[in-house]
Parts: sequence; structure tokens; C-alpha cells
Amino acid sequence: MFVFAHNVQILSDVLGCIWQPCSGSLKIWLRAMRKIQKNAVISARIEDSLKKNAESILKRLGITPSEAITIFYKQVELRQGLPFAVKIPNKTTMKTFQDSDNGKNLKSFDNLNDLYKDLEI
Repeated sequence: MFVFAHNVQILSDVLGCIWQPCSGSLKIWLRAMRKIQKNAVISARIEDSLKKNAESILKRLGITPSEAITIFYKQVELRQGLPFAVKIPNKTTMKTFQDSDNGKNLKSFDNLNDLYKDLEI
């Protein structure tokens, strides 16, 4: 079953071209990144619940927090700025985010063909 939500777009925006087929597999890229010697340290304070939730998601994606930070920094470097728009969502967008987070007004599909048909692509 496929569920279409705003999180898919956020993930795509953050990972950018690294996630796209045009630059190869994310796993191959991560394997190469693991071999590069790293000696810089980043230290940041964040909410414990945010850290736990994000690390749970990263684990399901098969990447470490360090790899996720490396992807983020690489995208900042490539784009010469943040790899996503930073703005305050309008009321409609906020309602859509809230509905999606609460499982409301979502469309689900049994296969990609049904999704594409609904999107008229």
C-alpha cells in the first residue's frame, strides 16, 4: 500500500540529487562516504524527543546520523544554501500537514499505476 504525504516531498527535497537515480544508488554513495577519512566534529544541542524520533527514521532508512548530516552538508555545499525552502507555511498548507500527521484526508493506493492514474500522469 502507498500513502502519499508531505514527508515524501520533504525527504526528496533534503536529499536532492543524491537520492535521484541520476546520481546512482544512495547505498553506493554511502559506502564510498564511509571510506573517506573524517576528522571534523559537529556538536549541537537538540530536544531529546527530536533526536530519538529522527534516529528511528534514519535507522529504517539504513543510514546513521553522521551519514544524514554528511548528506545535509553536501547538499548545502552543492546548492550554496539550505537544500529546502525555509518559510512559514500558509493556513492551507499547515492544515494539510496537520491532516497528514493525523492520518486524515489521505489517499492510499494499492499500486503505483493507481497513484499515477489519480495524479493524471
